Parts: sequence; C-alpha cells; structure tokens
Amino acid sequence: MYSVEKLFLPYNLCILAQKKGFDEICMAYWEHNKFPSKKIDTKKLIIHYSNFPLIKEEEKIDRFRVPIKNSALPQWAVAAPIYEQIIQWLDKKHSLFIQIEKNLINNEYFGLYVWKLTDESGEEYVRTSKSKNGALKSAIKKSLKLIK
Repeated sequence: MYSVEKLFLPYNLCILAQKKGFDEICMAYWEHNKFPSKKIDTKKLIIHYSNFPLIKEEEKIDRFRVPIKNSALPQWAVAAPIYEQIIQWLDKKHSLFIQIEKNLINNEYFGLYVWKLTDESGEEYVRTSKSKNGALKSAIKKSLKLIK
C-alpha cells in the first residue's frame, strides 16, 4: 500500500529548503516537538488541505486561516512541499533542473541535476540508488546545497 506521506519532502530536506529561502504555500507541514528534559523529540507530518470553504467554527480557529508557508508557521514547524513543488521551485527561482534517470544495464536510478547559476553552468550526476525516491532525494539535497 502506498502512503500519501511519501509524496512530501522528508523533514531534513524541508529544513534545508527553508534555510535556502523556500516560502511557498504547501498542503502540509512538519511539526517538531523537542523537549530534551523529557527526552521527547518527535517529528510529525500534518497534512491539511481542503478546497471547501471554511465553516463558521473553523473560521474562528487560527490554524485554519494561516497559510501553510514557512513565514507564517511557528518556529516548531516547517512547510512540507511535495517533491514536484520543490523541483519546480528550484527550477523557477534558482535555475536548477533535476531529472531522474534509470540505468537499464544495472536497473539503478541516478539523479541528474543541471545548474545555471550566474556565469557558470554545468551538470553533475549524484550517487546511484536502488530506488527512484533515493536518487530524487540525493539530487534535491545537492541542488539545495548549491544555493548561496
């Protein structure tokens, strides 16, 4: 069975994207509860999206009115884009293009990211992975690290 949670960027990549300026409206966010004195450190994906109008009771509650984006979320939360959203953001805002390809000889996936920052351009392959998702995560992480 496929989990909807797999459509969203993992917590560590969301934090990195936030540090690099990602501030788009998302359908979900990661909630990080950390209380060292009680040995609590949990991360939970909260998916909250509806295209229905708010009912009167929901209009009174802040969490239904606040857009899910980093600049509007509290410090213990980070916006969680879907993979396609972060790929589009990297392309449009930073001219970083990501593509995942499969090696037909050994059936491994690899990430390809192409950058066009200022006067330099190029392409680079990131490590191979047995899974498409693993290659995609690697390419996104490398691309985010290129942003200054």
